[in-house]
Amino acid sequence: MAGGGWNNEAYPPVDDSHRQYGGTNPVPTPAPTEQSSLVRPYAVTGGRTAPRLQLAMEALVSSATVMHQDLSTLTPERQAISTLCRQVRSVAEVSALLRIPLGVVRVVIAD
Repeated sequence: MAGGGWNNEAYPPVDDSHRQYGGTNPVPTPAPTEQSSLVRPYAVTGGRTAPRLQLAMEALVSSATVMHQDLSTLTPERQAISTLCRQVRSVAEVSALLRIPLGVVRVVIAD
């Protein structure tokens, strides 16, 4: 064989020990997937990428809403942030606890 390479007689060894052959084994069913609640960040912020106020990630924030105020007029993200910030928290902590990107939290809090 000129130029190197494989010929028809010598193939590299293949380890097929992990494969199952035969038709008697049932095909495993995939695990059920959870309903995704993914909302794109630009949908939450209205397309804005920069907050109106500069907020450091260690800045402490708290909610100014009163307990009897109707939060149902707010978006779900704003409701969650308002409820969570009844106690003083850092911007980074709000982001981590709500699993919302830091940039999105900064924009929403600055609103």
